[in-house]
Amino acid sequence: MARKIRDDLDGVVYAYDDAGAHVRLAAGDEVPDGVTVGDHLTDAPAPADSSDEPKSLDKLKVDELKALAAELDVDLGDTTKKADIVALIAAAQADDADES
Repeated sequence: MARKIRDDLDGVVYAYDDAGAHVRLAAGDEVPDGVTVGDHLTDAPAPADSSDEPKSLDKLKVDELKALAAELDVDLGDTTKKADIVALIAAAQADDADES
């Protein structure tokens, strides 16, 4: 479904495309591919991110890793370094996979 700028908006919306060029959109205009505008400006939500894959542990922040460890019942003890937390979670996930 093509996204369009809401018909009830007055004025224009200025955005940039992927190449950095200015794009001027008015009420009822179709949002071209490669142009990002907020959902509040369109009549349909943006397409969902197609990657359903979870983030790799290395890409998570320490707070996210700690939350994941708590969710998985991984005892971090006094561990504070990201690499050490990643190693403990990875080991716990490997153990869970072995048990399945």
